[in-house]
Amino acid sequence: MTQWWDLAIPAVAGVAGAILGALAQAMSSRRLYAAGAEERRKARFVEERRAAYIRFLAAFSEWEPLRAEAWRLRDEMDHSQDKAAAEKRWMAARTDSEPSFRRLLAAEQEIQIIAPKPVREAATSLFVEACRIRAVMRFREEFITVVRVDLGTDADPAAAMSALLASGALYSETNAL
Repeated sequence: MTQWWDLAIPAVAGVAGAILGALAQAMSSRRLYAAGAEERRKARFVEERRAAYIRFLAAFSEWEPLRAEAWRLRDEMDHSQDKAAAEKRWMAARTDSEPSFRRLLAAEQEIQIIAPKPVREAATSLFVEACRIRAVMRFREEFITVVRVDLGTDADPAAAMSALLASGALYSETNAL
């Protein structure tokens, strides 16, 4: 007959091995889940930035024609014989563009919170120059270029540039004013 330890030692070793294997598997699963959670968080954050960039460009596209009309009416007011009527039309155009401007401002502020520095700087340039001057296509294209690099669409900024921006054709746009 066998001794009791001849049966107990392999049984204890088997149980201990099973427990250690389960712990190792649990730790490995936890590491994989943590890595997956980090990847999901990064993907969600990129998606939030992408949505903010789209909101900014949509707000800009909505506001830009209203801004152009206000500029036109401002010029008309400066050269009008009936200053009061021209000023009234100009003020009405500014009032009409106010909601669109507020949406653009909110979208720009969202970008200031969540975007990396190159995108923040390009958004600010586009926003400020759109308020100052009429020719802003270069600033819009520069914004789109840094967004494409930020989102990983194009890794190289030179590859992300539009043909017009790369050719330098848009740089003369602001010099003409």
